[in-house]
Amino acid sequence: MTKVSVITLAYNSAPYIADTIRGVVRQKTNFTVQHIISDDCSTDGTWEICQEWQRQHPHIVEPVRNERNVGLQANFMRAYAKCRGEYVALCDGDDYWCDHRKLQMMVDYMDAHRECAVAFHRVINYFEDKGTKSLSNGGQKQIMQLSDLARSNTITNCSVLYRRANVPELPEWIGEIKLCDYAMHILNACHGYIRYFKRPMAVYRQRSSAEWSLQNLTDREKKLNMALDVRKRLIDHLPAEQDEARELIRDAFTRFALAEVAFSRAHGLDDAAERLARRVMEVQPTWTQDQLEQALARTANAARPTLGSHVMRWMKAARAAVSWFVPLPKP
Repeated sequence: MTKVSVITLAYNSAPYIADTIRGVVRQKTNFTVQHIISDDCSTDGTWEICQEWQRQHPHIVEPVRNERNVGLQANFMRAYAKCRGEYVALCDGDDYWCDHRKLQMMVDYMDAHRECAVAFHRVINYFEDKGTKSLSNGGQKQIMQLSDLARSNTITNCSVLYRRANVPELPEWIGEIKLCDYAMHILNACHGYIRYFKRPMAVYRQRSSAEWSLQNLTDREKKLNMALDVRKRLIDHLPAEQDEARELIRDAFTRFALAEVAFSRAHGLDDAAERLARRVMEVQPTWTQDQLEQALARTANAARPTLGSHVMRWMKAARAAVSWFVPLPKP
């Protein structure tokens, strides 16, 4: 019986996909691993690389190829339907695992603690355009509950492990949102607690944070709306017994949107501010316009820079400069 199914979504991932696969096939386990690589009709040689790895490791690597490009959501749903394992792990086609004991360590824990629904670990964030690195989850507590995750998503995709029996089939609305990962974390966390491993066991490639700057306003609003959309779906679809989580997700939605309304107003982006303000009122139907303005005033005041925030920014810049000289671990 397959113990762990690993899902890798790939699209034009030729420069990276070999590292992703290598990180999986080099896992040292006493159980069987299934690596599903779902290629969404790549045109850069990704598929051919996956086929070569399958020839070398036919009992692990299972590449599948969509006949046409179906997009991230449908590709994820197709890959999930092919999982045979008791557990499901994720690692996208531009990330990789750098600890060969990762799966064994996490599975051993979850086997011994049946009440644990989700496990994840620290990762190395790699900002490829700058060559800098950082560690995720500073100050993360070891045991989390659904309520913690509802307040803020602290789980990096390439670090997570689920029990497939908790979500044997994906709800149809998963195919209608852009950020499947947070929805999956929440749906699984409805069934037990979350265990965090402090050991960094994967490399997560990130693009420049310029996406969130004034230089790319269209992308900025688009990315925020993706985060809001998944939370709106969770508010609408979480079961009645998860009322606390639903309200915490509603609060998070409101905080994110209010912060962006305040930012947009401060930079003269009135149309964007109005669109986001309407979204706030959709999830806070009892609010009046005065209550919205009061909440915005509090948000704007809290966002003002302080001496502490300046110090933290300087320290972050210093750590980034030092990290440039630290080599990345190999898969």
